[in-house]
Amino acid sequence: MLVASLGFVGLNAQQTGVAGRVLDEEGSPMIHANVQLLQSSGQSQAVGVTSEKGLFNLKTNQGGNYTLRVTYVGYITHEEKVELKAGQTLTLKDISMNEDARMLQSVTVQAKAAEIVVRNDTLEFNAGSYMVQQGATLEELIKKLPGAEIGTDGKITINGKDISRILVDGKEFFSKDPQVAIKNLPADMVNKVQVLNKLSELSRMSGFDDGEEETVINLTVKPEKKKGLFGSVQGGYGTDDRYMAGLNVNRFDGNKQWTIIGGANNTNNMGFSEMGSEMGSMSFMGGGGGDRRFFGNSGGITSSSMLGANFSAEITPEFSSGGDGRYGYNDRAIETTRRVENIVEGGNTFMDENVSERSFSHNGQARLKLEWKPTERTELIFQPNLSMSKVNGFYNDLYETVNASGAMINNGFINQTTTGNNFRFDGDLDISHKLNDDGRTISGSISGGYTDEEGEGIYQAALQNVETNQKQFNDNTNLQYRLRLSYVEPLGNNYFAQAVLNRRYSRRNSDREVFALGADGQYSVLDNDYGLAYSNEFTQYRIGVNIKKIAKTWDYTVGFNVDPNRTVSYRTVGGVEQDKLAFNRVNFSPMFRINYKPDRTTNLRVDYRGRTIQPSINQIAPVQDITNPLVLTLGNPDLKPSYSNNLMATFQSFNAKNQMAFNVGLFGYYTFDDIVSNTHYDPATGVRTTSFRNASGTWMGNLHSSLSVPLRNRAFSFRLSMFNQLYQGQSFINDVKNKALTFRTRERLTLTYRNDWLDMSIGGMFGFYSVNNSLSAQSDARTYDYGGNYQVAITLPYGFRIDSDVEYNTNSGYSFALNEWLWNASLSYSFLRDKAGTLRVKGYDILAQRSNISRSATALAIEESMTNTIGRYVMVDFIYRFNIFSGGGSRSDYQRSNIGGPPFGGRRF
Repeated sequence: MLVASLGFVGLNAQQTGVAGRVLDEEGSPMIHANVQLLQSSGQSQAVGVTSEKGLFNLKTNQGGNYTLRVTYVGYITHEEKVELKAGQTLTLKDISMNEDARMLQSVTVQAKAAEIVVRNDTLEFNAGSYMVQQGATLEELIKKLPGAEIGTDGKITINGKDISRILVDGKEFFSKDPQVAIKNLPADMVNKVQVLNKLSELSRMSGFDDGEEETVINLTVKPEKKKGLFGSVQGGYGTDDRYMAGLNVNRFDGNKQWTIIGGANNTNNMGFSEMGSEMGSMSFMGGGGGDRRFFGNSGGITSSSMLGANFSAEITPEFSSGGDGRYGYNDRAIETTRRVENIVEGGNTFMDENVSERSFSHNGQARLKLEWKPTERTELIFQPNLSMSKVNGFYNDLYETVNASGAMINNGFINQTTTGNNFRFDGDLDISHKLNDDGRTISGSISGGYTDEEGEGIYQAALQNVETNQKQFNDNTNLQYRLRLSYVEPLGNNYFAQAVLNRRYSRRNSDREVFALGADGQYSVLDNDYGLAYSNEFTQYRIGVNIKKIAKTWDYTVGFNVDPNRTVSYRTVGGVEQDKLAFNRVNFSPMFRINYKPDRTTNLRVDYRGRTIQPSINQIAPVQDITNPLVLTLGNPDLKPSYSNNLMATFQSFNAKNQMAFNVGLFGYYTFDDIVSNTHYDPATGVRTTSFRNASGTWMGNLHSSLSVPLRNRAFSFRLSMFNQLYQGQSFINDVKNKALTFRTRERLTLTYRNDWLDMSIGGMFGFYSVNNSLSAQSDARTYDYGGNYQVAITLPYGFRIDSDVEYNTNSGYSFALNEWLWNASLSYSFLRDKAGTLRVKGYDILAQRSNISRSATALAIEESMTNTIGRYVMVDFIYRFNIFSGGGSRSDYQRSNIGGPPFGGRRF
């Protein structure tokens, strides 16, 4: 983002001025602090506000003695004398601002800090306000944050926003895999959990948001751990041969830090994301999709092990580097009972399945990030990435389908054994050069990569008396690149113009050989009817102009883009292109963004953008896949890219006096030419043949909010989080369009109490879910979910502590009834010097009632399933925490991170 009004009162060639950076007590940059340069008479000579990195740069037309004054609501005014020499810019030491306790008027109990603070567009949680057990990982802490959820796949959402990565003191931590942090970092190292939007490197360099920002979590490390070696070693064993072992070692020293993590367990704690799940054609069959809700643990039972290392270092003031490497192994077994209600115009049918799955995966990744700033005006960032994985396993499914009266339509089985390998290499190169101090900037970015997925599998199935027995060899490749250019021109009066030119290209190839069983008992008969050699090329340009205005308390950007694109698809037979199809289209993409910050603790943002979505090669390849006899798929080469209109609005506010924090967000989209399923369902056989077509009218709206209010004496606090979604999906069933309108709401209320020996919370949850289909004779589907929980931690004398959490869940409207009490409890004893060692006995699911139920609904079907999960067990574990040569704490690296970015004409100090 740009520096708003740097306070130029007459630029001249001599460039007399004063520059510096303003930080708060924790070393984080203070944004939009007011900075004044005063003459001895008290008259203002230059004024300005700080940037997102806390930077300021005031200019004047003459040297002399001045007073620099920095003010911010809720902080003590800072003043210092400065002597400026003509033709020179004086760079000051960092200015640290202290909160004004008289203005905050915060009566505290045992120095309790605010649970949630809004700092401009950053939502900040105080980690010490949330109860976690001894030795807990970051995952347990995040689950307790208002508005936060962690899905069974490990995906983190906070207030409806997906978290794409986790930073530690502003530095990358294992790239784009948040699971590494939440599964391995100890919660007791965290001081603050900050949720904020991180711009792409090109946006940061140019100062114009390109719509590719990510929502990230930044963890600030406790001051006593800022310098030295710290970490933990943990090991445990329990009933049912449950085991776990973990290692976490961290070294922080100023601008250098590194981390080593490792672990092994059979308690469903996967160390990081399974890259094998990204393997499209080689992934195992399975039900699902649509809008899911889960209760209990993630499905299945997983044994895993992993080892990884992460580092970052500022080698010189101009050059820094960082990166990570990791390896992991997972063994996962899943048993699922599923009921699927197929939506049919003449009357629904019902399929019951029993599924058994087992997969084994090896995953490895490496990432490097190099940042070079040879001059104050030039910056270069290079980020290469490499990943490889191998996965194999089996899938077995027994099914039966009946009609509404209970008469059997079909039954059969599916057996699959598959193995696959994935190789991916990609990288990004971003370059920026400022042509002058006013903000004239030229930036460029080139990114691209190559992916190769190959695998083979044996697919056996029976539907009544019809059997399938195939062996397939698949090889899918994808070569893609993107070139982006940006030129920014200052227009004066804090207006800036940007011209953009982007080119995106991808070439995807899908090759599939299919062999049937021959007379020799081997898969030796080539079956060309189901083989595939198909290619798709997609080229898209973006030509656009944007205008941005910066003011003291607000900024806005408006723009218009022209997006021509071309899609070419063809089959290759004997090296000759056949059945070639080409489509040309032009989309017009207006955009706007308004950001209003009346003060440091209030932020309102509204953002609209358009986006083109390309169909997958499986959706366009016109060759039938019969590996699942119940669902036959056939691509449609006539598919066009869809175009989505996206609107986002967020409001955040924090009252420093009563420490109340509130945020609300609205997200929505409307899609033209959405890619939807075109299904022909035969109620006599229960077989669904699915292709795809374009249809406009898919839309979605999300409304979420959270509220945190400390009560009168601050020992009590009240938390409320709400999520509401209205979604209309579409599909064609037997050539009749079905619109499925779904509504989902989930409300959660929690009351907490804390003192020096007791920490407890009690809460409740209500959820409602409905689906209305436009096909005639379809009844509405409605489900209700209810729950409550109570958590308590009691600190006893002599190092003892008791932790207990009880949760109750029930529902109505499901075919699977849920009525469960979940109770976990532990007794721990901390001893050794500084209580570094903890011995703990913990019981999990003591009442043995845990289950795992999910529900999904689309315009095609409503599905409910119950999956196996880890039940009751007791574990004894020992945790040893070490902290060597700590103390003092080095200055936070956060202000030197890539969050936000330097403003137009800004300097790095």
